[in-house]
Amino acid sequence: MVQTILVVEDSAPVRGLVRFMLEQADYAVLEAANPQEALSAAQESRTGLDLAICDLHLPGGSGFETGDLLRGLFPAVKVLYMSGHDIGMPFSDGTGFILKPFRPDELLEKIRSMITAC
Repeated sequence: MVQTILVVEDSAPVRGLVRFMLEQADYAVLEAANPQEALSAAQESRTGLDLAICDLHLPGGSGFETGDLLRGLFPAVKVLYMSGHDIGMPFSDGTGFILKPFRPDELLEKIRSMITAC
């Protein structure tokens, strides 16, 4: 079964790079540049979402707000937040954090551990 990941990042080059990394690892990828696009993409997804990767700083809202909105649609979705600044806070309940820049293997390992966690 192919897992679906939504990438929410306002920087088109970063979003494209993350999409490329994920597609190379055989994930189905949806993308959005802001919270509104993220909600639209999630609502249009026929397979649902396994994980959302949200930048913390987005035009029109924060990554945290976006994660909450996505969980309103898909309560079981895992959310991986990313930022260029370490925010130094713990995450739990199907959430995680990765510091940009990251290597492809770091991102993929984080995703695998989050998706397989119960």
